Amino acid sequence: MISIAIGPLALPVAPLIALVALITTLWVGEQRWWRSPAQARPDLGRVLWPALGVGLLAARLAFIATTPERYLQAPIDILNLRDGGLLILPGLGVSMLVVLGFAWRHASLRRPLLGGLSSGTFVWGALTALGQAAPTRPAPC
Repeated sequence: MISIAIGPLALPVAPLIALVALITTLWVGEQRWWRSPAQARPDLGRVLWPALGVGLLAARLAFIATTPERYLQAPIDILNLRDGGLLILPGLGVSMLVVLGFAWRHASLRRPLLGGLSSGTFVWGALTALGQAAPTRPAPC
């Protein structure tokens, strides 16, 4: 996994990209141009945070489903997230389904949710593509 070293602290890039995409989603969704003057400021956090939690759970369960023999021997290892065990695409798909389901039921939040979700997905995809295209340096010996 690619990481950014800041002194003794090494931050993995993938979660940082996901955090930037989530912040972008919240920011774009709550901007004034998505709502009419009569509407109150949308509280997208009550939709996006549960969607993030469900998406992370789905990403973990998808990873566990790909390697069940590893977890049948020691079921407690299911809780050990340090094994890098998240499949991003299933988690992202489930999160999008949760947000789209909420937008379907609440007409007043459709434009902010869909605008924020599309911008956050674009930022995530663009930063991920840039990270994969960037040249990597070999570690010093």
